[in-house]
Amino acid sequence: MPLRKLRRGKGLAIREGSVREARFEAGLTLEQVAAGQVSRAAIHAIETGRSRPTRSTLELIARLTQQPMSFFLASGEAFGEELSPSPLEADLLATRLEGLLYMGHEEEALRRAGEAMARQCAGPQKARLMLIAVDAHLRLSQAAQATPLIGLAMAIYEQRGDQYGVVECLDRDGYARLLRQDSGAPAVFQRAITECRQLDPCPWATLSRLLSHLGSWFVQAHDWPAAIETYREAVQVTDSISDLRRVGQMYGDLAAAHQQLGDLDEALRYAHKAVAFHEARADQHSIVRAENNLGMTLLRAGDHAGAEKHVRRALRLSEATGYQVGRVHVLLSLAETELSAGKVAEACSDAAAALEQATRLGEGMSAALAHRILGEAAAKQGDLPAVRRSFTAALEILGEGAHRERLIETKEAYSRALE
Repeated sequence: MPLRKLRRGKGLAIREGSVREARFEAGLTLEQVAAGQVSRAAIHAIETGRSRPTRSTLELIARLTQQPMSFFLASGEAFGEELSPSPLEADLLATRLEGLLYMGHEEEALRRAGEAMARQCAGPQKARLMLIAVDAHLRLSQAAQATPLIGLAMAIYEQRGDQYGVVECLDRDGYARLLRQDSGAPAVFQRAITECRQLDPCPWATLSRLLSHLGSWFVQAHDWPAAIETYREAVQVTDSISDLRRVGQMYGDLAAAHQQLGDLDEALRYAHKAVAFHEARADQHSIVRAENNLGMTLLRAGDHAGAEKHVRRALRLSEATGYQVGRVHVLLSLAETELSAGKVAEACSDAAAALEQATRLGEGMSAALAHRILGEAAAKQGDLPAVRRSFTAALEILGEGAHRERLIETKEAYSRALE
């Protein structure tokens, strides 16, 4: 009896019946689970609770039955030190997951980061995995899912006095707000930029990324001079173009800014470069945005056929990838393209679809633009009450946030519609 107690005291505490359950579900025999690496009797002893598996044995069982380690663990054991990977293992895993993100495999990176976090890495390693999961969520336009993880990672870095980590968390917080079209985004980015400049040595790549994200906010808010100035500063501190995705986004936003300022030649140059950068990475989400920007630049240049061609390609890609946020913007661009071509009914249909999605996703500025397009369409139909309803709704949304430039543009459009 003493010997039996000693054997049960070693190894991992697992949930009763979990190994047998996993083996039966996988349709394996005891011998097959043992796989020649442990004895059949050892697996039977684990199944009947007469002994506890070592970590290596449980990993073998998990691999062969295709179950996660958490499936077998008793309550609380997932947080035990025995299952915690070493700092080196955690860093190697994080590097592999960052590679998955770079290659555009967000879902896979998210799944594996979640599994790794369940194994309770040490503080900084766990915070790094959290930020990888955050990046995956943000690339999938899942700001709501990313926000709680940002707060948890920030708490770890602040507790350890790691200002580099704090800056990275602030960047993700600002970007999540940018996706939600939250007017608090620029203040978060400005704080992150200030703290980033104070670091010694200053991480120039991080500073460039922060500036490019702030530039994206200015584009979203239609503050074109500020967008161009911010992007120029971002380009000056960029020490490489290894991050093709970010460079492509910067070119796309520069195209949008130059387009609005009337410099169409420069806008087209940047728009084509943005598409080329994203095509090189086969980044479907970013290609949606770049094609949409190129289409709108062509529309401003008077090329209606070319504009519709690129916008419709962006719409097809957004539907194929399930990119909901991108689809809202593309529907708005398509509605603008159709309205300028005199296709009023089609423009109303696409603007209404964009309004429904923007409202559901909480995208205030996109909803305001949809109302504005519907108001302009109503003006072409001579429906004055509908003009007033649509523009009033747009102005109410823009009046709630710090969107001065868009507010001015909408008032000007309202005035033209009433005329």
